[in-house]
Amino acid sequence: MFKDYLELSLARLFSDIQLNGFWDDKSDRIIESLFHDNQWNWEYRPTDNSRYAVFCLGMLLLSKEMYQLDTIQYDDKIKKFLLKIKSNEETFSSSDLTYGALLSLILGEKIYNLNLITLKTKALINENLIRLSKSRDNNDFLLLMASFYYNQLYPSKELILKILIIQKRLLDSLNQKCYFETGDIRASYHQRIMYALWGLIFTSSFGNATTVKVFSKRIINYFSGNRKLKDNAFIWHKPLYFVKYYGLKIPVYNKRSSEFLFECHQTFYVNSINFYQYFFKDAGAFIKEKQNAMEWIFGGNRNSAKLVEQTGIDLPCRIMATDGSYFIEGEMYKGSYEVGSYILALSSF
Repeated sequence: MFKDYLELSLARLFSDIQLNGFWDDKSDRIIESLFHDNQWNWEYRPTDNSRYAVFCLGMLLLSKEMYQLDTIQYDDKIKKFLLKIKSNEETFSSSDLTYGALLSLILGEKIYNLNLITLKTKALINENLIRLSKSRDNNDFLLLMASFYYNQLYPSKELILKILIIQKRLLDSLNQKCYFETGDIRASYHQRIMYALWGLIFTSSFGNATTVKVFSKRIINYFSGNRKLKDNAFIWHKPLYFVKYYGLKIPVYNKRSSEFLFECHQTFYVNSINFYQYFFKDAGAFIKEKQNAMEWIFGGNRNSAKLVEQTGIDLPCRIMATDGSYFIEGEMYKGSYEVGSYILALSSF
């Protein structure tokens, strides 16, 4: 079943924006988002941002690297976007770089051999690893995935030592509720746990694999048993939560967004299991948990709906509220980062 949806998602990702796709032929890149109204009429709104798009491309290239995803009919577009990223490398923010630009360049170089890695790229990897040792944004730990492949291309003992320092920081920061208390004000948000977990799993190849495996298993099990919703949806965050910030525990109350259930959180969880299986060579681990998470998208939710059939563009809608509604002000769009994670998750089945 998933193979058909995978092919549809790839076709939609690389369809032109005039056809409700995510490919902009004029700028040789994947776009950030498509927006919709209450009747699922879609439109593209131009933006210069690339954050979602570089994440998407990084996930797509991971699908090729890990699962040999066949992209031959899209390779020309992928290469164009990679060259676009390279030409704009110095304009990206640190957040853009860690979120996917560096991973895309490094995997793009490994797969296509396009001379994408410059002296500036190497400097950016090192600069951002140093920054990561103190970062209070758990999204930044995605850089550890890029660092893994960078070390394959350019082995470095110094790089590995930096990664192991960051690994220790993550292990030391994990609390009983299975999120990483690094000073991130949104550390309990689901994606910030999953992203940090992804990075942590990738560090296991450099040392302390047994410890990382134990901690990773604990997190995956925690989120299998603590969804606490009737249809196994992942809550984005609790309405009231506490975070450590500069040594203080700060209460945060946000009821509205605590009622948001995102499709992408199912795929983030699936991909955590994928990385666990891949790095710890345990293809049989968490099979049921992985299947349950993916089935939420294809009918295992409170609406018993295949979310991919709601939108009219061969991709699942991004959000459902706890009351089952799809149309939520400020959330009526589909981000390319979600498409990338979806493709990686589908590729693993």
